[in-house]
Amino acid sequence: MLRTLLDDHPFPERADHAEITSRWQEVAASLESNLDHERLIGFLQTYEMRIKANRDDMLTRVLYADLLRAVGENGEARRQWQYIERHQPPIDW
Repeated sequence: MLRTLLDDHPFPERADHAEITSRWQEVAASLESNLDHERLIGFLQTYEMRIKANRDDMLTRVLYADLLRAVGENGEARRQWQYIERHQPPIDW
């Protein structure tokens, strides 16, 4: 998704469109080069272990769901949010 946003920026009729496009391509390349897939897998596994150890740790589930959504695992992120919604204690204002 980020790649799409970077490639599809607005105002292609601007005089500095080529310069902006070049800058965005550099940003995208930099972001991609900094991705560490092994580290990401480690984060995901850590969250999974913490959730197994304490199923009711809602903060861990929220962070895990956000990470899953960020990496495109929307189905699993949705399952985490559904669990949170079902098991979150009601707030008594």
